[in-house]
Amino acid sequence: MTAITLEYGRKIPGQQDFSSECLHITITEEVPEDHPSIQSVIDALYETAKTEVDRRLTTPRAPVNRVATNGKKASPKQVSYLLSLANQKGIGFQELGGFLESNTGKNDPYLLSAHEASKVIDGLK
Repeated sequence: MTAITLEYGRKIPGQQDFSSECLHITITEEVPEDHPSIQSVIDALYETAKTEVDRRLTTPRAPVNRVATNGKKASPKQVSYLLSLANQKGIGFQELGGFLESNTGKNDPYLLSAHEASKVIDGLK
């Protein structure tokens, strides 16, 4: 087997002056060494990563309700670590959304409070 690891990231201007949003994704897939076209696998992984990053960065998010989230919003590092843990466990985006929904009532890691993100990270460890 040959492991193919593809990383894709994108940064866009944020909603406030001098701010930005960044999303980075890493996908790893194993393919047989005798696969007829490893380049086609790389191309498919790239398109999947690009589509998902673009979708998440361009989908409007509901404003965070400070009372409902019990404090401050999850930090970018928390969200990144949560996504990394899910990726390491082989949990896809839809499956992660279901896991978040059942544990927090939210299906988007960017909507979690810091406390909720911490609980989810502990659950993924």
